[in-house]
Amino acid sequence: MIPYRLIGFSIVLLLCYSINTLYADVSAPEVQTVTAWGESAATNDPALDKRLAITHARRTALEQVVGSYVTSSTLVRNFQVVEDRIYSKATGFINSYKILQENRGETQRTQIEALVSLAPVAEILRASGLLRKWRVGILMAPEQLDSTLRFY
Repeated sequence: MIPYRLIGFSIVLLLCYSINTLYADVSAPEVQTVTAWGESAATNDPALDKRLAITHARRTALEQVVGSYVTSSTLVRNFQVVEDRIYSKATGFINSYKILQENRGETQRTQIEALVSLAPVAEILRASGLLRKWRVGILMAPEQLDSTLRFY
């Protein structure tokens, strides 16, 4: 038989835990503002350099807030690696950005301030195929179904 003190202590502990989690702020902000630098090698096309530096800065801003989703695949034949692919996905979550600074020299450096949204992350990842939709099916032959229903 369980002592009443142990039951009472368990109930008090459970209530304290419930009250503590009730007032906890577990919601993350839906939009964060970050500044990030991007670089690209300087070529004869300044517009391309600027676009590549902005793309790198946007990716850096996303990785600061959301992180990077990485998947890989490796093909092996006769105990030797034939093909090794690594996919990284970190685009599509920036609402807007503005350019703060630009420096052009041997490399094109661009600093941006980006508004990164956290809310639609799951929908964009699901649309891009990075989140799996699990489906479970159970197949039973009609004979097995009839035999199991007879016993109940």
